[in-house]
Amino acid sequence: MITNDQYIAFNKLNKWYDKCNHQIIELSGTINTGINEVVNEFIKYHEFKPYEILYLSKNQKQVLDIASTGSHCYFFDSFLYKYERIVDLDTMPIMNPKYNHVSYVYRKKIRKHSSIQYKLIIIKDSSLLTQEDVNCLTIYNIPIILIRDPFLIPIQNSYIHNHIPNIELHESNSELLQNPIIFFINQILNDKKLIIGNYNQLSITSKKDMNIYNLKASDMIITLSNQLRDLINNIYREKILKVSTSKNIIGEKLILTNSLYNEVLSNKNEKRVKIYLHKGLVGNITRCMNHGINTKYLNIDFRPEFYYDVFEDIYIDRFYLNNINSVISKQDIPDYCLNVEYAYSLTPILSRYSYWDKVTLINDDITDNMFKKILLYSAMTRAKKLLNIIM
Repeated sequence: MITNDQYIAFNKLNKWYDKCNHQIIELSGTINTGINEVVNEFIKYHEFKPYEILYLSKNQKQVLDIASTGSHCYFFDSFLYKYERIVDLDTMPIMNPKYNHVSYVYRKKIRKHSSIQYKLIIIKDSSLLTQEDVNCLTIYNIPIILIRDPFLIPIQNSYIHNHIPNIELHESNSELLQNPIIFFINQILNDKKLIIGNYNQLSITSKKDMNIYNLKASDMIITLSNQLRDLINNIYREKILKVSTSKNIIGEKLILTNSLYNEVLSNKNEKRVKIYLHKGLVGNITRCMNHGINTKYLNIDFRPEFYYDVFEDIYIDRFYLNNINSVISKQDIPDYCLNVEYAYSLTPILSRYSYWDKVTLINDDITDNMFKKILLYSAMTRAKKLLNIIM
C-alpha cells in the first residue's frame, strides 16, 4: 500500500526523467515516508540495469552494502575528487634546520573519468553534500537524484541550507510503521511520549535499569551530548576493557577526525570496492607498539569495523586522543598522523556517516525540544536491526 505522497512523488520523478528539463531533482522525506521505496519503484519502472545507475554515498559502510547487491556504488569523495599533497619546502629540515616537521596541505581537484556510461546518478545523503559537491556532479551531464532526509543533522555548510527540495513526502507509510524502530521514530516526529517496554526490535528502559550489559551488547552507543559520551567512553574502557590508564591496547575502538587521503584498501575480488582512511571512519586497533603513557605518536594497524583488511603502519596522536596537554613530547613528528577519538560511544553528529545493527541510545536532558527531536531522529536512524533506548 503506497501513500498519496508516494504516488505523487513517483509521478513527478517520471515526468522529470522523461522531459529532463533540469539535471538535478531532489526528494525530501523522513524514513517513515517511504522515500527510498519511491526511488526503487522508479528504477523498476524504467527497467534500469544495475550497471546503468551510479550510486554515491558519504557512508563507506553503505557503499559496501549497496555494492554487495551488484549495483555500482562508490565513496563520494574518492569518486569525485583526487587529493594532491602539497609540501611546504621551507619547512623541510634538510632545507631549514630550525624545523623538525614537514608542513603540507592537501589540494582537492575534480577527478576526470575517461568514460561514464551511466544513465542515472543517485546520491543517498544530500544533507552531507556542499554546494561545491553538487556543482561538481553536474560535469557528467547525467540526470541526478538527490535523496534528502530533512531530520538528519546536516553538515555545517550543507547544500540543503540554500535549496528547497523539488519533491517532499510527509505522510507516513503504514506498512513501514510495522517495523518497531520506524514506528517509534514516527512517534518522536509527532511529539509522542515513549513508553517503557519491549517491542521486539526495540526496547525502552529507564536509566535506573541500565547496566554494563547494555553497553557491551551494542555495536554502538549513541548519546545526545558530548559530556555523556565522554563518560560512557571512560566507563567502557575501565569496566569492560579493564584499562585504568591512558595507555592504548589492541581492540580499542576509534573514530577518525581527520583524513589521510593517500591510504586506500583495495578489494582483490572486486576492483570497484575500496575503503578510504577518511574522517568519520570507525574501526579498531589490531596492532600497536609498546608505549608509555607519555608517548605522543603511536604506530598502529587499524581495521575498519565493517571490513576484513587493515590499514598498516599508521600513526595516531595519543595526546589528542587522551586529552594530554601537560606533557611536551620529544618524539620526531611522523609525516602522516591521524587524529582519532574513542568510539565506544558517539554523538548523533559523529554517527551520521555510518549505521549499525545493534544500537543503544542514551537519552539526555536537552532544553531545545526541536533540536532534541533532530538529535533523537538522527541517532535512532543509525539502528538497522535492534535499538535499545535508555530514558
